[in-house]
Amino acid sequence: MASLWPQFGDDGVLVRTPMVLFREQADFLNAQFDGLITGKVEQKKAPMNETVDVMFYIVAPTLSYRYKLFQASYGFIDIYPVSVFVDSDIAIEFDRNVDIIIKTSNEEELKSTLTKIFNSKKCRRVLSGIRSNLVT
Repeated sequence: MASLWPQFGDDGVLVRTPMVLFREQADFLNAQFDGLITGKVEQKKAPMNETVDVMFYIVAPTLSYRYKLFQASYGFIDIYPVSVFVDSDIAIEFDRNVDIIIKTSNEEELKSTLTKIFNSKKCRRVLSGIRSNLVT
């Protein structure tokens, strides 16, 4: 009997998951501050769940401090859309007075959203505050 399963070659269907993108950005933050300020990506453990929930933290290991910059949620099988949850200070910079959920339809939209979050006044304030406390 022959296999009845479809063949998977290099058909270009693979999509990078948001988790890969988040970890890459955490690595860039780690490198920028020589490990004194790091990015930490944590996945909520939910067995048998169709949704992946991820938190992105800015961490100062020597200060025992961490700040949740955002949380994201996406499907395990159907990866997009990705819902990104931010605090109200960052939401205001996105011109969202109440809505703190940003939906992204593809990787490019997610990258654009992350760029805005990482360059937000709130994120810069957090990084600046951590740097000040590392010096003292």
